[in-house]
Amino acid sequence: MNEFSKLVSDFFIRYLTNQKNASENTIKTYRDAVVQLLEFMNSKGIKANKIKITYFSYDIICEYLEWLESNKNVSVSTRNNRLAAIKSLFKYVSYHRPEYMNICTSILEIHKKKTESVPMNYLTVEAFQDMLKSFDKNNMRDLRDLAIILTLYESGARVSELINIKLPDLRLTKPASVVLYGKGRKVRIIPLDYSVTEILKKYITIYKIKDSEYLFFNSKGEKLTREGVNYILQ
Repeated sequence: MNEFSKLVSDFFIRYLTNQKNASENTIKTYRDAVVQLLEFMNSKGIKANKIKITYFSYDIICEYLEWLESNKNVSVSTRNNRLAAIKSLFKYVSYHRPEYMNICTSILEIHKKKTESVPMNYLTVEAFQDMLKSFDKNNMRDLRDLAIILTLYESGARVSELINIKLPDLRLTKPASVVLYGKGRKVRIIPLDYSVTEILKKYITIYKIKDSEYLFFNSKGEKLTREGVNYILQ
């Protein structure tokens, strides 16, 4: 294992996982950024196991960011997220290999790209109520999707929080509530309305969800992903 490979490995295992106790979603975001950086370097003829820290610079990372937009068709927002992850990696490198401070400092000076503000799109209360009426509560898939949408609506949960809810996180007797585990491992306890708990009770009974299981899952019985929830919402 060369020096760069070891630093990347330590960044994920020792720093993000053990020291920072980063969430699964944060680690995935950082991992995607590094994987695409390795892919970019490979496109320049440099294989992952041959990469040296000295191969990086302000210009190389800027070129990587442009490559993301032109070759991977990522949005400006995703580009900025990738940059934040790469800057975090090189900040870690600067602390552990100060001899590369000049390289790291130059990369940390890269600014994120400005994005245009997009007006928030939303449903009116009437439209939301009409949507709820379209679900057939006697259809298993409709019941699951209704439970997901009501839980999101009632709790204000992020998708990453929703997919990590387990049965013990729910209290369905008065006063009903759900425990959400957010960014930075922050815990929130959110009250739930009676109408929502009735749907959740029916859903849990029909799907025979056990105490240790995730509340929501896909057709294969696997934990829902962010992409899966997005598909359901669409």
